[in-house]
Amino acid sequence: MFYAKNPLDPVAIPNSDGWRVTILSVDAALASRLLENNAGNRKLSNASVVRYAAIMRSSGWKTSPEPLIFAPSGRLMNGQTRLNAVKVTGITQNFMAIYGVDESVFSVLDRGRVRTLADAHQAEQGESAVARVLAIVAYNRGSNTVLDSDFLRVLEVTREIHADIVRAAASRPAFFGSSGFRAAAVARILAGESPEFVLGLYRSLAAADVANLPPAGVAAVRGVLSGRWKIGAGSQGTFMTLARAWSLLSEKGQNRNTVPVASSESAVTEVGAVVRQAVQDNENAK
Repeated sequence: MFYAKNPLDPVAIPNSDGWRVTILSVDAALASRLLENNAGNRKLSNASVVRYAAIMRSSGWKTSPEPLIFAPSGRLMNGQTRLNAVKVTGITQNFMAIYGVDESVFSVLDRGRVRTLADAHQAEQGESAVARVLAIVAYNRGSNTVLDSDFLRVLEVTREIHADIVRAAASRPAFFGSSGFRAAAVARILAGESPEFVLGLYRSLAAADVANLPPAGVAAVRGVLSGRWKIGAGSQGTFMTLARAWSLLSEKGQNRNTVPVASSESAVTEVGAVVRQAVQDNENAK
């Protein structure tokens, strides 16, 4: 186990082209020092810094296997949001750190994988799961590989809506709490559906509050409770859940006693178009 007794004296990793690993105990002063060499990193998300800081203040932050990453020059290549949150809170946190990673190697890794923005907290994992589903739908249908740039663009336009959806229902049955269902709820609001309608319907569905549900919502709850509506396996199961939710969360047709479900292909096409437009609108506004 390669663990440095002195956090500023990293241990070499065998067969790693000079990489060195340590566990850093980072206070606000050290975070500021590490951030001094942060040129060329992606645009900092202030919303994410605020969210991370809130987790740290609540003592909910856990040491993650996702490391801070530094180039041989000392340039920070991964971890700016976490370090900025430490600066804001002044609360010391432990982070794994890897030094000596060639920048060309990092760029290849960065293009080929999704880096979740907060592996240490369950709410953030849920947010990332929804953004990943919508990034697949919008940019890479049929593959579980999502470009980091696409993931981050989708996350930027969906994180606040997703937070509203999570707040709307503290506990949710598995079907209504699945990433496919939450992704459809986010997409409906992005598409212009009334947030009050979507959030209110979602809250009543999660609580199985049939007294306050329209006929279509009652039909959906009965479908879940009877086992007719369930989460399928793999990406196709996620897309089918998304298709059911996409149909259900439209204000049109709420007085029907059944929920007409479009094919997963057509739902994915519609949702993908909505997400791409929202991302484009967001970029045009910058």
